[in-house]
Amino acid sequence: MSAIPPPSRATPPPYGSPGGWAVQRVPNRPIMRVIDVRRQETAFELPLVVTFNGEVRHTAALRMDVDEAIDLVDEVNLALDVRVREPLADACRRDREHPES
Repeated sequence: MSAIPPPSRATPPPYGSPGGWAVQRVPNRPIMRVIDVRRQETAFELPLVVTFNGEVRHTAALRMDVDEAIDLVDEVNLALDVRVREPLADACRRDREHPES
């Protein structure tokens, strides 16, 4: 495997572009609950893959304790309220106002 190039100080490529570094979820790998019996702690791990110019360079996991996971769920729900639920609610409202008979 070739050496990993150092991070560039230049402006990163736009989100979703094929070039540069990217971190994304590993397909078909769910978030896992990790229980440390000795410490009596629970954490959650989100498997990730790190790519450079589309080539897989490494795998990693985002590990969150319970409070961090709850905060993430709250933030995702807030984002869904704004970007998903409102358009869906508008479409349902239109259907009720103008039903196709």
